[in-house]
Amino acid sequence: MLPTAQASVSSAPTARAAAARALGQIYQESFSPFPIGCLAGFASFTSARSPGAAGLRQADPGRLAGDSNYDLANKTVDTGSPNDAPKPTVRTINSRCNDIPAELDGVVTVASLQRVGTTLDSVRSSFSNYGLGKIDVAAPGSSIYSTTWNTRTGVDGYGTKSGTSMASPHVAGVMAQMKSAHPSWSPAQMINELKARAVPKPCPLNTPACVGTDGDNSFFGAGVVDTLAVIQ
Repeated sequence: MLPTAQASVSSAPTARAAAARALGQIYQESFSPFPIGCLAGFASFTSARSPGAAGLRQADPGRLAGDSNYDLANKTVDTGSPNDAPKPTVRTINSRCNDIPAELDGVVTVASLQRVGTTLDSVRSSFSNYGLGKIDVAAPGSSIYSTTWNTRTGVDGYGTKSGTSMASPHVAGVMAQMKSAHPSWSPAQMINELKARAVPKPCPLNTPACVGTDGDNSFFGAGVVDTLAVIQ
């Protein structure tokens, strides 16, 4: 529902990376999200394309949460997918419509963070999807320095990009490091430890859309992913 979803073990567009097959097929992917599996009487469709997320197949690392500033826990209407059609179709949907692959089992759904000025503090990126029970962890995803490709001139280079597609690769990389440090851990153990060792991030003040506890809320899930903690 959620057009132009970007990368993840979470959670932006057209990003797809495979990380260390030997480490349990940890990978990160970005696709435009599609709602499927709705109740009878509501829009339901499937597609070969998956909506941003980064995941672990045998050790699924994560999928992006998506870039539509949408509450995944309270779905009502889809106005943006499929985003490759001449004109998107408005569809009435419900919470039984799963945002794929962000809401698949065995996937880590990643929200995007934006740095506050020159400080080390951060807030949820304005585009990042959210939802209580839908977001696992959060990672930096705004103004990330990355490789670029100019489709007009055919010249590559470097620049900043923003999206959950930039956040989820952080988590895929962290999970690859985790698997290297703990090769015997199962995918389920890895996901549990990723969340248990994340740095809790409470809801911002006076923000009704953010609900839940410091350690599990709709904006940041279990908190900010912590690389050092997961490899110890």
